Amino acid sequence: MELLETSIETFPAEHPAIHGRMLLERARVALSLHHESPAAVHFRHPTDEQEARVRFAAPDPRSMHTLDREKFAEEGAIVMAGILLQHY
Repeated sequence: MELLETSIETFPAEHPAIHGRMLLERARVALSLHHESPAAVHFRHPTDEQEARVRFAAPDPRSMHTLDREKFAEEGAIVMAGILLQHY
């Protein structure tokens, strides 16, 4: 299994049809809750598995301390899925 090295910072440019900048900040919050950059992540797909090292910038402190952190984590998963789908 080859290690995938990627960054979430390119997400807005790679997905211009959605509000990528808003989702990017949510992904930063989600990752920052449990990781430091670069985060080691293990993705499982029904027919494959992938190890990844994901780089990300620190979120804005206002985002990090919002009451909507749970929602941010859910929306941040959209970013992670978008990044992984680029490689399949």
